[in-house]
Amino acid sequence: MASIKQQALSGIKWNSVAKITTDLLSVVQLMIVARYIDKADFGTMSIIHVVIGMVGLFTDLGMYAAMMHKQNITNNQYNSIYWFNWILNVSIFVLVCLAAYPIALFYNDLNLTHLICLAALGILLAPFGKIFHTIKQKNLEFSFISKVGIIGNIILFLTTILFCVLGSGIYSLIFPTLIRGLFVAIVLSIAGRKQFKVQLHFNMAEIKDFFKIGIYDTGAQLMDYISYKIDVILVGRLFGLEVLGLYNMGKELAMKVMKVINPIINSVTIPILAKLQNEPEKIKINYSRIISIIAFINIPVLIALSIFSEEVVNIFFSEKYASAATFVRILAFWGIFASIGEPAGNLVIAKGRTDIKFIWTIVRFVCAPITIYIASFFEVNAVAYSQVILQLF
Repeated sequence: MASIKQQALSGIKWNSVAKITTDLLSVVQLMIVARYIDKADFGTMSIIHVVIGMVGLFTDLGMYAAMMHKQNITNNQYNSIYWFNWILNVSIFVLVCLAAYPIALFYNDLNLTHLICLAALGILLAPFGKIFHTIKQKNLEFSFISKVGIIGNIILFLTTILFCVLGSGIYSLIFPTLIRGLFVAIVLSIAGRKQFKVQLHFNMAEIKDFFKIGIYDTGAQLMDYISYKIDVILVGRLFGLEVLGLYNMGKELAMKVMKVINPIINSVTIPILAKLQNEPEKIKINYSRIISIIAFINIPVLIALSIFSEEVVNIFFSEKYASAATFVRILAFWGIFASIGEPAGNLVIAKGRTDIKFIWTIVRFVCAPITIYIASFFEVNAVAYSQVILQLF
């Protein structure tokens, strides 16, 4: 049987292949989509992503984070988690559809109503495969996970381009995501049932311990998510969807750089650190290495992104989006601080101390709206600077 070190190296290899493939497809896709999609459509999709991303934090209430920490889980507990997730996701989908119209009114764009409901269909796909994905990740089966991810992203790329060429407008950013989600859900569901047989068993009492870890993680993620996205929420309301589209382009570019190396490391380190949870010295050594690797790679790249922001925007989005370069230049430094701080979340999950994450996130949750509110009295650039300062803090 392979050692944890060998499994970790294999995981990094496969995750690297998957990430490189995904990022290359994403870059080409972005360059093509920008030629077909209007600035305001990018702003509209930013709002939809915020809404779906926010409710997505509630689609398991931290159950899967708790699954990563717990090392001995019974079949009955797996089944209870599976059916609980179904009940939860259907309920969330209904609530999102009910909230779509008020959200559309807030942004003075009634088209948001049906677009949010359409994008929310992805919530109903998640329960098919999420538990099987977590089991395979827990068992360090990164080869399978990576292959499914690569094929899924190829499908996303091809269908996005097809919808763009057909002149589908903003739907080119919604339908392909649903198609990819359906593919991944079906594959994970079929493959996962070989390891875990779903049965009609549900007992809430059997999984109450999972909530002790999961509920703190969910609360922390929610507040952290709002803290990260409060600028997007308010920029769209205060400055309009077109300005939001440009602003979010800058933030997304910074995140794309940050998300190249971080997810590769993160997906491997959570299960590895969880297995070392009773060996604090080994955890300290490995955590320090993680931070060093991330900083060594991300800092130079993001500084270069800031320096050559105008050239990057012209290449990625075309000259009609040239005004987004200012946001890229500023928010690249937000990406530096965010990328270095992100692995802390993996550590608290591995140690089962999500309550600590919950406490420090409260501070961020309180500070973020205040900084945005003050910055909004000036100009939208001030909002970008405020996010850099907050992330540094």
